[in-house]
Amino acid sequence: MAEVVFSAEAISDIEEIHAYIAQDSARYADRQVQRFYEEAERLATFPRGGRMVPEVEHYTVRELIIGNYRMMYRLLELDIVEVMIIHHAKRRFPFGRILPGRSSRTRRK
Repeated sequence: MAEVVFSAEAISDIEEIHAYIAQDSARYADRQVQRFYEEAERLATFPRGGRMVPEVEHYTVRELIIGNYRMMYRLLELDIVEVMIIHHAKRRFPFGRILPGRSSRTRRK
């Protein structure tokens, strides 16, 4: 079973998404954040469960599609998965935020 960690950027993304959705519905905002964490828990069992990110084309950089969001993560080691960012699928791809080799782990899940 892999350990799942969140980068500071991913945590910030979750907080921003929650704040944005909560302007209309705090309940739905809470549910969306819950979905992010539920999917991250699945990565502990199935770290290669997501697809490779087409824009990056690196086997260690993968993503899960969660509703309108792309949860991008990387396989750091055989037993460590880092959630890097969570990005709305309709927004411009954040090339500067996705680097296969750099790790900024801050929080363990």
